[in-house]
Amino acid sequence: MSVNKVKWWIYFSFVGSFALAELIVLLFFPQYQTLVWYCFYTAISNFCIPWLPHEPIVLLYGTLFNPLLIALLGGVATCWVEFLNYQVLGLITNIKRVQAITEKQWYQKAEGWFKKVPFLSLVISGLTPIPYAPFRVFAVTSKYPIKKYELAVFVGRTPRYYILALTGKAINLPWWGYGIFFLIMLTITLYSRLHAKT
Repeated sequence: MSVNKVKWWIYFSFVGSFALAELIVLLFFPQYQTLVWYCFYTAISNFCIPWLPHEPIVLLYGTLFNPLLIALLGGVATCWVEFLNYQVLGLITNIKRVQAITEKQWYQKAEGWFKKVPFLSLVISGLTPIPYAPFRVFAVTSKYPIKKYELAVFVGRTPRYYILALTGKAINLPWWGYGIFFLIMLTITLYSRLHAKT
């Protein structure tokens, strides 16, 4: 599949799935309409190498809905976007310039460590603040089965969302408190990314 076809496939998959979900919820469960937007944001904040912070949003929704519901929906939304991530990275890693990096000794050594406990590595990095992106790439380049990858994503991310949602329910800040937290996290992330390029 060409890069252009993949771009369109991703676009229609994203827009189509969430548009359909929004329509169904709007028609039959209008009181849960905002949950579709929660799932959409959770998905885009986990796309490839994310820079949008998801923690403040999960904290906020923990005050609005049952934390278990938020955790399960977050886990499903993340699995959906990670399926797309897996396909996109599979295409990217076939590019010669990228292949040259994955063939370097330091990369092969790091991937070798991942291969020893791939499922556990994915679960722990999904559950904790450990950067997840490298493990995502290792999963693709080592051809880790996508079904096991998706299971590891769900097992790792869902408890993380549950802990965050429970925390949000416990502290119960006003919505603007989570908005300020979001802006602080976003500013720190953008500053660190821009600073790393200089």
